[in-house]
Amino acid sequence: MSGRSFKNVPVVPMLLITLLYLYGVSIFGTDNLSRANPNPADMSCREDINGDGNIGVADAIALLLLGRDDPGNSMADYNGDGKYSISDVIKLLLNIRDGNLTPVTDTTATDTTATDTTATDTTATDTTATDTTASNQTYTIQGKIYCALGLIGNIQILLAGDMQVTTFTGADGIYTFQVPNGRYTIIPVEIFGYGFNPISRNIRVSGSDIYNQDFFVFGWESLPGNN
Repeated sequence: MSGRSFKNVPVVPMLLITLLYLYGVSIFGTDNLSRANPNPADMSCREDINGDGNIGVADAIALLLLGRDDPGNSMADYNGDGKYSISDVIKLLLNIRDGNLTPVTDTTATDTTATDTTATDTTATDTTATDTTASNQTYTIQGKIYCALGLIGNIQILLAGDMQVTTFTGADGIYTFQVPNGRYTIIPVEIFGYGFNPISRNIRVSGSDIYNQDFFVFGWESLPGNN
C-alpha cells in the first residue's frame, strides 16, 4: 500500500456521511439502521428520500448528496425555509427519530379512472402506454469493490442524482443498479478504518449499460480479521 497516494482525495463529504452514519446508529441501533415505511401500500413518506421503502439514516445521506449535487431541487429543502443547508438533513434525522413522518398519497388511481371514460380516450391511452414502455426502459450500472487481498462483499453503495437508491455488494464484491437514462453519482459508504479511491463516480446513462465502475479500498487489510 506504500506506493499509493491519496493526498488529493477530498475528505469533507465522506466525513459528513460518516457522522450521519454514526448518528443513525445512535438513533436506531447497530442492528436496525432503518425502519419500514408504516404507511399503506398506496402511500409513501416524504422522508423516504432514496425511495427504497424504508426510513432511516440512508435517507439522510441521500438528502446530503442531493443537496450537494442539486441544491435547487425542492426535495433538498426539507425544512421548507427556501434553501438547502445541513439543517435540512438534521431536521430529517430528528423527524425520523421521533416518528414524525409525512405521508404522500399516490394519485395514479384517480388518473386511471379518468382515462377509461370514453372510447376516444382508450385509443389515446394505447399511445401513451407505448410511450411509457419506452420511458421505463432501464439500464445496468455495475462495478466491484476490491482491495489488495481481493474482492469485498457487504459494502453499502449509494446512488444519488436522478434516482436515489441503496444496495450492497454481493459475496463476489459486485454491486448492480437498474436505472433509467439520467445523471448519477455512485458513492460507497465509508466506515472508520478504511476508505475508497475514488470516493465517488459521476456517470451519465444514455441508452446503454455501464460497467467497470470499480472502487479500490485502502486500509481494509489492516483491520482486525482482514489480514
